[in-house]
Amino acid sequence: MGVGLSLPRIRNFIAVAEERQFRRAAERVGLSQPALSAQLRELEEFLGAALLSRTTRSVHLTAEGEKFLVRARNILADLESAVLEVREHASLKRGRLSVASIPSVASRVLPDVVLAFTTRYPGIDVQVIELAARDVERCVASGNADLGIAAAPGRNSELTFTFMLRDRFVGVLPLSNPLARRRKVPLEALFDYPLITTVPGTSIHATLDRACREYGQSLRVTHSVTQHQTIVAMVGAGLGVTLLPELSLADNLPVARVTVAPPAITRDLGVIQRKGEPSSAAAHEFTAALRHRMNKVSNRQRPAAARKSLTAAANSSGLSPARS
Repeated sequence: MGVGLSLPRIRNFIAVAEERQFRRAAERVGLSQPALSAQLRELEEFLGAALLSRTTRSVHLTAEGEKFLVRARNILADLESAVLEVREHASLKRGRLSVASIPSVASRVLPDVVLAFTTRYPGIDVQVIELAARDVERCVASGNADLGIAAAPGRNSELTFTFMLRDRFVGVLPLSNPLARRRKVPLEALFDYPLITTVPGTSIHATLDRACREYGQSLRVTHSVTQHQTIVAMVGAGLGVTLLPELSLADNLPVARVTVAPPAITRDLGVIQRKGEPSSAAAHEFTAALRHRMNKVSNRQRPAAARKSLTAAANSSGLSPARS
């Protein structure tokens, strides 16, 4: 804006146009009459047109003044609306947050996080998009999601990763499998059975592929599916075995869960965001709520669930759980 055009001058012009008198307008905007008159003359000089017709007792708008008043009111209304919107977003009174997430987090963690967040900030609309890990990265990088929750991405200069949880993989076996009676099973022992896992492009498939390469083996998959529930159902039916992250497994499943002997297979989960782009207030608070929930998941003990699986396996086979 030039010297003669500024928001205070526009407000002052509207005040004079509505009051039709400099004295009342000056009181309304908190200026002296000479100062107010000088400002409006500067505005007229800048516009190159007379906006006001002045007499000793009153002020009237010229034709140009009438037209400018309409635009000035619209400008002021739009600005006030924009200021209110920004303040409401910053104060979390209103807004929208799009979260892309891998299925295990979307099903086991996000329901509690979204409920707690929207209860505290009811004016924020949270949208959860469930995707495979590779698609989570693409969704965030393209701007279709404000943040993503997945395993640490590969070398992508467009994204940042904030660690939240180290998720350990466990062996999942049919209850009748001899290995189900053990507490720990070597990884290579699981490879003697048909392997069921997720399709390529998921963090589970990528983690297992990396683990196999570290053992000098290639990942040989018998069945590739997209849903964890399908994997568990196929294992329960005796079609093979699998390795799944603990986060993806609910308790009381009709399968046995065993610890994989060291070295452990893990994946790091966290928040993915676009590099160089500051987080909104909503994204910042949502990430804090997610971290709180992830800490609870990390600290949760699982021995009871493991004992249930061992007991179920023993009951199925008629044997006592092995102490190995």
